[in-house]
Amino acid sequence: VGGSLDAGTSTLDITATDIAALANGFSQITIGDAAAGTGSVSVDSATFDDAVTLVGGSVTVTNGLTADGGLILTARDAAASTAEDVTISSGTVQDLAGSIVINAGDDFSLASGASISAAAASQTVTVTIDASSADTNADASAAINGTIAGAAGSTLVGGAGNDTITFANGGSIATINAGAGDDRTTFTLGTTVTTQNVALNGEGDAANGDDLILIGDGATGNDTAVYTPTASGAGTVAIDQDTGGTDFTITFTGLEPVDLTDMLSVTINGSANADTIALANGTSLGSENAIQVSGMINGGAFAMETAFVREVGTLTVATVAGNDSITINSATNAHNVANLTLDTGTDTDSIAIAGSATVSGT
Repeated sequence: VGGSLDAGTSTLDITATDIAALANGFSQITIGDAAAGTGSVSVDSATFDDAVTLVGGSVTVTNGLTADGGLILTARDAAASTAEDVTISSGTVQDLAGSIVINAGDDFSLASGASISAAAASQTVTVTIDASSADTNADASAAINGTIAGAAGSTLVGGAGNDTITFANGGSIATINAGAGDDRTTFTLGTTVTTQNVALNGEGDAANGDDLILIGDGATGNDTAVYTPTASGAGTVAIDQDTGGTDFTITFTGLEPVDLTDMLSVTINGSANADTIALANGTSLGSENAIQVSGMINGGAFAMETAFVREVGTLTVATVAGNDSITINSATNAHNVANLTLDTGTDTDSIAIAGSATVSGT
């Protein structure tokens, strides 16, 4: 679809010339078989003047795609042996007047430098990854290395499996509803600053858990994180990537552990009431040595989601206010946290040294 190449009789080609010949005014243009299509759909720099639906066993977009009035891309969940992927390789996928819906039967990929935009008022972008239980792999994934934005919001919807969601190179989306299963969301911060706040709703299996991993640019880099627990399974992580103040905030619900690694500094906040926090040797979500930070927050109202911290210049535990207690049970494994600061704030507080802590600095 799009471009100028006519590949011959074995492939259905709809070139840019063919698209330009379509009169403006169609209520809907559908390309592909929504009921039984399994073939691949490739798009190369296509511009439509009307609403468009593209359906295939897989959908790949190169050099952008524009619709006007609504855009749907569907990689149909067709068979156990088929990879039903939607891939945006380059350019901007946009709708000038309508919303965008992307349905990936297995995996979704947005390349670095590519973007998805529904900029008209009240319009949204929705990306769904949902591999069926009949598939060889019922777990879906999304690799987002560009920005997904809608004037009225953008949402990634997970499926029933154990989904893997990764962000890098400044990639972002406004809302993640991870769905059932034990889902993992990873942000690799890198050098490109992310500016869109993210709401992450785990929605998954509380027994085993959805989790969040944040990977910065190293203990001597620029990235900092401030983690504030707000309720059971909930909290915020404010990220500064350029030492100029908070660049974006992840607000999460329904998570279990949080992994914070390779940062210049990590701060873990308590509440304005009594907090009881403990530090101990732990193992990160990547099975590496870390300092485990856990405890009861806000006068015992809830247990904070455990944080695993490793490869950090400075870890600060700040209980802010209230009659707080911090206990060091252990911190002697190879966590590579250079400096450890315990700040109990005001009121009547205590620090208990029940075991040893080892850092390379202070």
